[in-house]
Amino acid sequence: MIEIGNIRDYWDGEKMQLPEYAVYVGRRNNRRGLAASPLENRFPIGGWSFCDEVHRGTITREGAVKLFRAWLRGDIRGVRQLPVWDIAHRELDRLRALHEKHGKLTLVCWCHPKPCHASVIAEVLEAGE
Repeated sequence: MIEIGNIRDYWDGEKMQLPEYAVYVGRRNNRRGLAASPLENRFPIGGWSFCDEVHRGTITREGAVKLFRAWLRGDIRGVRQLPVWDIAHRELDRLRALHEKHGKLTLVCWCHPKPCHASVIAEVLEAGE
């Protein structure tokens, strides 16, 4: 079972308290002392995408999720040759192992319950991609 949680549910006011079956998948947050996940969404809402002709323009929440899906699946031209793509896929392997070990996995981000990239990660893991 893969769930998605909001980081605010794991924040005790000073630091994040995650159970060992939960993993933060968001961007770096210096104010909260959080390191970036290898699976962070590299397409911020309100940013501008130059990926290719199909994925070009100002990024909406739905667009950020769509771009992340394309990026993670390697559908954006040239992305599979980037070291960061390999690192992200090694992290997927680590999450699969964590899920097998505990029988559950919680992906923690800032967006949930709004649409977010953590749902894409869950889809990929559940599909065995």
